[in-house]
Parts: sequence; C-alpha cells; structure tokens
Amino acid sequence: MRKLFILLFTLLLSAPLVAQNTDAIWRAVARAQAQKATFADMRETLPPTAKQDNISAYATYLHNMYIWHEIYENQDEKTLSLNYLGVAESISHRPDLRTKNALEFYRKNQAKIQEQIAALFLTDRKNYPKNTAQEEKWITLLQAQDFHSTRYKLLYTYPEVLFFPQKYAQADVSFLIPAIRTAGAMAEQKVILFERTQATLEDLDSRLASGGGRNKPEYTYRWVKDECEYSSYLLGAQLLQTAQNHPQQWNQTRVYKITARPAQGEFYLRPAQGERFTLADGTPAAKWQYHTAILVMLNTQQGEFIPIVLDNFLGSAQEPVALAQWVTFFDKTTQFEVVPFARNEKVEQAIQTPDEVTQNGQLVRVNKHTYKPAPIEE
Repeated sequence: MRKLFILLFTLLLSAPLVAQNTDAIWRAVARAQAQKATFADMRETLPPTAKQDNISAYATYLHNMYIWHEIYENQDEKTLSLNYLGVAESISHRPDLRTKNALEFYRKNQAKIQEQIAALFLTDRKNYPKNTAQEEKWITLLQAQDFHSTRYKLLYTYPEVLFFPQKYAQADVSFLIPAIRTAGAMAEQKVILFERTQATLEDLDSRLASGGGRNKPEYTYRWVKDECEYSSYLLGAQLLQTAQNHPQQWNQTRVYKITARPAQGEFYLRPAQGERFTLADGTPAAKWQYHTAILVMLNTQQGEFIPIVLDNFLGSAQEPVALAQWVTFFDKTTQFEVVPFARNEKVEQAIQTPDEVTQNGQLVRVNKHTYKPAPIEE
C-alpha cells in the first residue's frame, strides 16, 4: 500500500493545475511519506520550473525511471505504458529532441547526464544507484518509439494491468458536476466552424479550358457536442475555471487531456470488440481516427489519487469512469497521449455561438456567413 501511495503521489506531482513545464517535478518524490499530504505540504514539495537542455531532459527522465523502478519493485519495463504517466515529461517538452538516436546521445554525454542524475538524487536526499546498463535499457524504450518523428507527443502503450485504484465515492466527484453541466449546455449551443477553399466543377472546367478559374470558399460546421476534441475542450476549460475560483475545494485535483490513437501503421482506432465503437445511447459511432476525453486526477476524501475519465461519447461525463475501466473500450494496440490540459486561443476562436439557425438546424449563420453541416468522413 505504501508503494502504491508513493506511485500515485508521484503521478500527481507530474500534473500541474495550469499547463506549464514540469521538467523538474520528480525531485521531491523521495521526500513523500506514506501519509496523506496537505495542500500546503504539496506546494512546499513542488520544485521550481527550470528550462532544460537535452542533457538535463534525459537526466530527469532517467531519474524518474529509477523512482518507478523502485515503486514497481524492480520490474523490468518492456515499454512505456500508461503505468508510467509523466515519466517522460522532460523529453516531450523538447520538440527539437529526436529520440531516434537517444542511445548514441546518452553514451556520448554519459558523464554529464549521470552528474545531473546524481544531483537530482542529492536533492531527494538519496544515494544515486548508478546502473549504466539499466539506464541504457530505459533509453532504448524512448529510442524504439522515436515519438518526435510524428507531430504527436509521447504515446503510452496499453498496459496488461493498470495499477491504479478504480473505486471512488459519488461525494468525491460531486464538486465537478456544476462545471460538467455548464460545459454540456455550452456544447449544445455552440458550433465549431471550418473554412476551406475548394474548386467547384465549373471552376475546374474553366481551368482546363483557359488556364484560369476561381476557388470557392466552403463554410461548414459541426455542433460542439458532436466533436470529441471540442466538447472535451469546453469541459476542460470549465473545470480549470472552477478550480481557479475554488482552489481549496479542488485541493490536489488535476486536469489532463487524454487522446487515444491507433497503433502505428493503422488509420482508424479499433474498439475492444466489433468493428465500431458504441456510443452511450447504444448507436454505432462513425470510424474514428482518434478519440479525446478529459482525465481528472481525483484526490478522494480518503486521501487516494484516482485517475477518472469524463467522456460523453463512450459514457456520460456526469458519471465518470476510472481510467482502468475506460481503456477497456479500446483494442490492445491503442496508444494514448496524456498531457496537462491547457487553454488554446485558436480553439476558442473556432468555437462560436450561431447568430441564427435555419432550415430546422441544417444551416447556421455566424458573422454574416452561412455554414452547412460538415460531412462525416468514414
């Protein structure tokens, strides 16, 4: 039980309430005791944010892996699964850092990296259990994925067993309900707007005939409630606002965005059973290239930290499910991106309230433009 508490405490430290660089978050983990931490204690243990170069990013990652290695009783990791959330934060914050040559970089800069690892352990008031062979194994976990070779951040794999508690009381989530209801009502009334330029058939004929032709703007929309990315965004933004207004009530609760993506080489997500995901109302969903929801690291009244997922598409946001239950909707090959939720100006500009809804909701007008429903791509 003590190791499980430390594990959850460690994960909690990796999730700041407002998105920020969390490269140095693990330095205080060794000071954590197997007892319930107060909000004041948590603030004292969080280290200052520091800008990192590639050497310190790898050092922080390896330091984190030593901690997890101890928590999981020297289990030999074969992949970075959801059980290791937050462990590679320092790497993912370096967009210019390609992990394809991680082992070569580690060996070239081994002395400097290990010097920084030792400094991190010194801050933890622990001895650095230097194990170069083990560190190389952990580096290869990054190198195998080379996660900056795509536009995505680190994608955690689906674990065989997810080591997190799954039970919580309704009282533990009751303070989330007002924000959830507000976000749900907003999603019913708002649309996400899409604008792109396309050539009509007449334009194409004109181009072929004379080398001319004009492009025609196309204006389309989807209701926010029908888009997982944007309905989740409204919910995350509302939860952050609630947290900022009631910091003591939120205590150590944190907000993430979790995105499920298909395995490398596949185009669509695959459900655990069947060909399509089943929505909360029992109807089959369109094929998804990805799926996004909100993950909240819940601090229960019993002092436990339980990751729960709010997802209107595979369940009900007002009845959150434990992360361990939510992942069972997905095929075992699914990969997951988990990042602290952050406000995004471009997303907020794209979400609008229609000035007018016409033709039984088929057309909407926003800023003097008429938008038609965007097609659902299969």
